Amino acid sequence: MKRMSNCRLRPARICPGNQRQGLTLIELLVVLGIIVTIAGMLLFMLNGAREESRRLRTVAQVRRVNQVVAERWEEVGFQPVQLNEASRNVVANALPAAKLGLSRNLKLSATRELQRLEFPDRISDLAVFPQFGAPTPAWLNYRLKVQVVFGTTDWTEILTRWSDDHEGAECLYLILSAIFDEDGHALRFFSQNEIGDIDNDGMPEIWDAWGNPIEFLRWAPGYLSPYHEQNGVATPDPFDPFRSDPRFATPTEYFDTRDGIKKPLVPFNLYPLVFSAGPDAVYGVAFVNEPAHSDGGVRKVEYANLAIPNDPFPVDDGDGYMIGATGDFDGDGVQGHEDNIDNHWDIR
Repeated sequence: MKRMSNCRLRPARICPGNQRQGLTLIELLVVLGIIVTIAGMLLFMLNGAREESRRLRTVAQVRRVNQVVAERWEEVGFQPVQLNEASRNVVANALPAAKLGLSRNLKLSATRELQRLEFPDRISDLAVFPQFGAPTPAWLNYRLKVQVVFGTTDWTEILTRWSDDHEGAECLYLILSAIFDEDGHALRFFSQNEIGDIDNDGMPEIWDAWGNPIEFLRWAPGYLSPYHEQNGVATPDPFDPFRSDPRFATPTEYFDTRDGIKKPLVPFNLYPLVFSAGPDAVYGVAFVNEPAHSDGGVRKVEYANLAIPNDPFPVDDGDGYMIGATGDFDGDGVQGHEDNIDNHWDIR
């Protein structure tokens, strides 16, 4: 009789010929695939958490700026204005029947000028002296700070050295540096990591959590929001109680970039706009330039030199939109404003 192999009497798993030496290639690939999938999921979750953290941090920054600016905006907007001697003489020399209307017009111009002086959002706001009232202490303080940065009192030289790439953000920094309470100036709310000079012109800006300047527009009539209903009948300009602006009687037109329709322009309530470009770093807001001029060049809006000096509602003379309008202004097919973080929508 043949002897049976001992292997046939043992469990298969312990027979020398059946012992496993390790993972097969297929099993190893499956394990690696699972690890990569889990790592990818964790990385995706981590990136999402990081982006949400940046968003919340930027919302907090915009909220802090808005609190400071809003208080000052109310103070400035409704404080009495004093016409300078030249403006008073214009009223004094007018016909009796025209004195009241002329006085109201000049006081409206002086009120808007005061807002321009106290809340500059472009270099020209600081370069051009007031026409209807006197320079304010805050405005003189802004100018002094700029002169210290550039080491000169010659504004012709300053204008050649001060880059306008982020002038609104740089003006916002100046505004916050001049607003004080019992604990100090408003810049104390921001760490050194949140302040920089992205265009290297010597003028600092406050940066959002993505490292881009937080921009500022004193008047952004083209920006539709709960604060800007763009309806001068329902929400008229509160700083013009006598309806001295001629557009109350005879509205002009502006181009609505959202629906491509021209609409009547009646002066309406405006509120300063503080905004971050968000994660895509694209602002998508018309906040500096007036393009599309007849000579093909680019012009900066200089409020003091407009046909209506210090007009908060200038309309682009080419496309017809107003400052603050949103759209695809760089022509890349993307509406860059959609992920912006601002004080009109995100902190209410």
